[in-house]
Amino acid sequence: MIHKFTFHLNQTRLSLLHYSKFAMRFLYFISIISIFSFISPVYAGALPSENGHKSLGNVTCGNSFCHEAKVPWKTSAIPQNEFITWSSKDSHQKAYEALSSDKGKLIAKKLGLKKPAQQESKCLDCHSNNVPLAQRTRTFNIEDGVSCESCHGGADQWLETHVSGAGDHKDNLLAGMFPTEEPVSRATLCMSCHIGNNKKFVTHRMIAAGHPRLVFELDTYTASEPAHYVVNDEYKKRKITSSAIQTWAIGQAMSVKLLMDGITNASRFRKSAYPELSFFDCNSCHHKMSDKRWLPRKETQTGPGVPRLNTANLVMLQIIAKHIEPNAGNRLKQEMLDLHQSTTKNNSQTEFAAKAISTTATKLITTFSQYSFSHHDLIAMLKALVDESSGNAYLDYVAAEQSTLALSTILAGLHRTEGINEADFKKLDKAMDPIYKSVASDEQYQPNNFKSALIDFQTATQDIK
Repeated sequence: MIHKFTFHLNQTRLSLLHYSKFAMRFLYFISIISIFSFISPVYAGALPSENGHKSLGNVTCGNSFCHEAKVPWKTSAIPQNEFITWSSKDSHQKAYEALSSDKGKLIAKKLGLKKPAQQESKCLDCHSNNVPLAQRTRTFNIEDGVSCESCHGGADQWLETHVSGAGDHKDNLLAGMFPTEEPVSRATLCMSCHIGNNKKFVTHRMIAAGHPRLVFELDTYTASEPAHYVVNDEYKKRKITSSAIQTWAIGQAMSVKLLMDGITNASRFRKSAYPELSFFDCNSCHHKMSDKRWLPRKETQTGPGVPRLNTANLVMLQIIAKHIEPNAGNRLKQEMLDLHQSTTKNNSQTEFAAKAISTTATKLITTFSQYSFSHHDLIAMLKALVDESSGNAYLDYVAAEQSTLALSTILAGLHRTEGINEADFKKLDKAMDPIYKSVASDEQYQPNNFKSALIDFQTATQDIK
């Protein structure tokens, strides 16, 4: 039986597979394979919408001779039904549609937009393949939403190589196809919308107008995305594969880098008299006045009444770094303290502290890309995540949320690679249920419930080696 756990993601209930034996098989095919593989630190450079290549539109991919086969081709290494999967199962296909929904219209009205949301670049940049007009061909259609070329890049340069079979995947990449299988590149692409970068991001004004709070973790979203590819021996000959834990680690480092880069960008963080509040933890302000949950924190040391920056990803990154590269982990601990304290001083110190963390995170992206994670690493980090419950790291919902996603990823990796036996897996799998329940709602989150669930989980891990 496949257990399911749900988060409020983009105000829809995204069902995240909780990892039973059958779920492991499912995840095997849709995402990540070898726990021992090395990933070269490839940086993709320009995102698909920014590389200058012309976009041909979905009609180029979606036909029965290409990727719209009703059933997978038995004689092909590629299923050829990728477009069917995207158009029928993938929420990205509905991204543009959301702009003209009642909710989309209401958000646009509250924001005082002069044009409908489906004509506003600040909306289209993430809800469609909003390439410049010069890059749109006759067959391009903005209404395709987050389409094939949104991720794989404008096809005018690589389509011929791709279709003719004259070259291989490396030739397609050289011609401009985006390397989505490479985790650093994928993180850069996905997080450009799901976290935001210096060109597009969800502001506090947008959230106040009704836009969902952004929640993202690279491995979980990779695993929950309806896969339009099959990772088999043929796939591994052509493309890079990475482990779940490696994808998680790279994703955490990239998230921290993007958030810190945003803080150092004056046009984002300090555009008005007060800072951009989307960088702060929502629950540090949004809670019942009678809920007196403030406690001293050694990692912030800012005192009561001070809004806290959202450093949930930084907490996760510290845990990974402490195990893989202790010096970087210790440095991050001090840098996070400096960052929190800087917000009570002045903007230049906050910018300086954020730059230091961004530099450390950037180095860790390369480190994680080149590191081979073993099951011993997974067990150590599993226990380290739980050990954080002894302090106040999980007082904030967002930190508990990221911790839960991390525990699920690690437990899945251990089960898939037989790093733990079946009996231990079942015991830990059952011990996860109270954790899932404690973070099912951000508005009803009680830190003590989460801490209690972690303590019980910790007991279940004592005999795991």
